[in-house]
Amino acid sequence: MGNELISTDDEDKCDLFLDLLALLDAVLCTQATTYSGDKPQEINTITKNKDFYKELHYSELSPLVSAFTREGGGRLNIIMDTIESNPEIMNDFQSKKLV
Repeated sequence: MGNELISTDDEDKCDLFLDLLALLDAVLCTQATTYSGDKPQEINTITKNKDFYKELHYSELSPLVSAFTREGGGRLNIIMDTIESNPEIMNDFQSKKLV
């Protein structure tokens, strides 16, 4: 993913960069541990304090993605239900590229 960011000239670099940021933040927050002497120390990240991206579960985003990308009836209901139950979902970069 990092090599793709460097080597590509696409207009999708912003989306790719935000995907990479989300992946890095997830790995650091769940897998990394820092120590000060013998005691573990919490990792402070700026992404939770700033509005860089919304932390969404796959189960929240999946119905919206399939409603925008598949064909057939009932898609508008899925989109409207998702927006009514979680309006912030449309502010996420993953949702914006679908619209």
